[in-house]
Amino acid sequence: MEWLAKLGVLEGLRERHGLTWDHAKVQAVDLQWSDVRPERGLYARLRAAGAVDTIVTEAEVRRAVENPPRDTRAWFRGESVRRFPVEVVAAGWNGIILDVESEPTLVRLPMVDPLRGTAELTEKLLDSCPDAAALVRALTGGSTD
Repeated sequence: MEWLAKLGVLEGLRERHGLTWDHAKVQAVDLQWSDVRPERGLYARLRAAGAVDTIVTEAEVRRAVENPPRDTRAWFRGESVRRFPVEVVAAGWNGIILDVESEPTLVRLPMVDPLRGTAELTEKLLDSCPDAAALVRALTGGSTD
């Protein structure tokens, strides 16, 4: 669990230097943790030093980038990005934000429940939508024309 390793690093830093959680140095290390560049990210450094265990291989990670698991909301999120790359302006754990030309504002598709975006539940919906506007219409019952 990566978050446990991060917590350990941050708590160690705080204890060694007597820092509070809102100290700038703690916040900087917190941000640096998320740096995905192998030469800059703290997690990558810990991994290279053998200080953390990994539960998936690099090959599994590369495969997952193109093939999200079909049994969670990651599938819907990944398929939406693949099918509507121009319209998807943001995607996160809990939702997707679309920029649909016919809509006056960005459209947020909340995805709070991890099991509601599975392929089983959403594949037919996505297959029936030739574009992001059709997806928004299908999900909201509204018109994007």
